Amino acid sequence: MANQVPYLYRKLKANGGDFCCAGGVWLSDFDDIAQALTEPQARSYRLASSLIDPKHIPMIPEHGRNVFLLSLSDKDAGGNGDHEAFRAAMDDFVFNDQITMERQNNTAICDVLFSKLASDYLEMGHSDTFFHKDNDRGWKDFLLRYLHYVVFGLDPTDDKIMKPLDKLHNDSASAAYYLKHVGNALQCCAFRKWPERFTAAGDIYAKSPALKDFTTQAKYNQITNHELSMALLAIMSLAGMVGPHTLGVICLGQRPFNDYAGHDTKDIDVTKIWDALDLDNREEVKNYIFECGRLRTPVSNTHKIATAEFTTKIRGKNVTFPKGTTIFIPMQLAMINEAFWGPTTFKFDHNREKLCPFSMMFHSVGDKSNGRLCPGRGIAMRMLTDVLITLGKVRRSHPEKFQST
Repeated sequence: MANQVPYLYRKLKANGGDFCCAGGVWLSDFDDIAQALTEPQARSYRLASSLIDPKHIPMIPEHGRNVFLLSLSDKDAGGNGDHEAFRAAMDDFVFNDQITMERQNNTAICDVLFSKLASDYLEMGHSDTFFHKDNDRGWKDFLLRYLHYVVFGLDPTDDKIMKPLDKLHNDSASAAYYLKHVGNALQCCAFRKWPERFTAAGDIYAKSPALKDFTTQAKYNQITNHELSMALLAIMSLAGMVGPHTLGVICLGQRPFNDYAGHDTKDIDVTKIWDALDLDNREEVKNYIFECGRLRTPVSNTHKIATAEFTTKIRGKNVTFPKGTTIFIPMQLAMINEAFWGPTTFKFDHNREKLCPFSMMFHSVGDKSNGRLCPGRGIAMRMLTDVLITLGKVRRSHPEKFQST
């Protein structure tokens, strides 16, 4: 329930401020949430409010060293520097802006992928099949091939590479593997081939153009090629594939906004707004994406661990919590904070002031973070802008097919 934003919103309104839920304290004030996102964070084994199984994260089962970025504390919050060093390795070799932008601008490859996406959309329509149910065509097939080309430099036309990745990320819900209890249950009941599929995908990443020349270095705290590839496999499973898919279906009108009690936000039809955008104005399209992500963030919350005793008001009374308490950082609640966003908080307005500079949908406050800004933000924004323009033009060229969506 703690990952269900309407439930959290009701808890917020009932408590009138910070509240307790899911074994932790939830921040409610916009400034407190912004501060928590931009200062050093101590971490534990959680993904949003869900528990992560330490036995499933890289590389603990193999030799006890944790290379899972989401559970590594920042050095200034008690960490040993691994988070900063491993993140630097990822940024330098994989999420390097210059390299990924060059790939995104490679029309010989990307134009083919976008052309197929447009053709699939025209043929399959604005349907669940296009967005969710067909892994070999449509949205999920495009994301798999495009992202693995842009991020790792893998050949999107080589099915010997793409099929194993598809079997892991699309066929077997790879993100669930890392969740405590749920992951073990699903592996036992449905996905017995998970271990071999993760091994195969990790090997593909390790030999990719992005990582094949990576060598162990002191500045990266001696992380190896194998460790880095497995750390990236976890990131791709939990965020790299899921995040763009989720934000995409929100922006493309396939996932409604949350049902906030007392407001009609869930009834907003974003396809009508999308159809009215100036598709030649990339800045307007970008603002549209940020407003979609404000009203429904792809990831609703994150966490930190209190490094000292702290006191906050719960139901109007001061309550003191000990060091080690889980503090949840609900980005989504900040994005609908009426004191900050004003009387149009629950309305759609992609021209609103402060939208991009204060967006938290990429685990930051605009461009401000403390080393935990989503490493794929630039890739995702450029890709989704191109997707909205490409498919928007398909819609306008065939109004008889898409008019009612």
